Amino acid sequence: MDEKLLEHLKPDLILTQELCHVCAVSYTKVKEAARVLDADTKIVSLEPTNLEEIVDNILLVGRMTGAQAEAEKLASQMLQRISRVKGKTRVVGLRPRVFFMEWLQPPWVGGHWIPEMVDYAGGVDGLGRSGKPSHRIGWDEVVEYQPQIIVLSPCGFDANQVMEEAHVLESYQAWEKIPAFQSSRIYAVNASAYFSRSGPRVVDGLEILAHIIHPGLFPENPHPEAVRMVSKDLILGKRIIETV
Repeated sequence: MDEKLLEHLKPDLILTQELCHVCAVSYTKVKEAARVLDADTKIVSLEPTNLEEIVDNILLVGRMTGAQAEAEKLASQMLQRISRVKGKTRVVGLRPRVFFMEWLQPPWVGGHWIPEMVDYAGGVDGLGRSGKPSHRIGWDEVVEYQPQIIVLSPCGFDANQVMEEAHVLESYQAWEKIPAFQSSRIYAVNASAYFSRSGPRVVDGLEILAHIIHPGLFPENPHPEAVRMVSKDLILGKRIIETV
């Protein structure tokens, strides 16, 4: 952080987080940088673990910044969009097994609000722990899980950056045994914009997931630039990028 700029701005309120030190500045670093400010400066750490808490945090920020009406309107819109997705997927007969990969090497599975998003989007996340932090997982566990869809979403990366790093997937064994590989249902997404950060755009992420998991129910991808199909050729060492 730029301490001189922070001192020049003299903020009354600083919003930070402690969930992840990769996709955003940590609470500890913010607190250290804020030592140049007056004691009256308020530092608030937002630490939601699910979609409901993300919406609650938006309302909290609205109250703290004098924008309560705007926050309530945004929260209402988010809840309506979430309900719309849940309503469509509630009746689906087939819920494919999804592996939401939050880091590529070593493999990590997404946590906090991600398993909930997969569930609402009509999938099953049998590896993630809803409301709990992401965690490292053995590749043998992934193969045993037999995911039908794999979403590559390294924390803080956009889809193009994921594609640039996807070559590390070549090192993993038994791809031919994984249904997602067999059916070419492996996707790179913009984690930074729509999945890693606990803000309003996680609802866009939910809609993107719904399109990936159930394209028949959700034929339109709300953000085409945010999703790339990872082909078998790329997994095997060749670089081919397709827009979903």
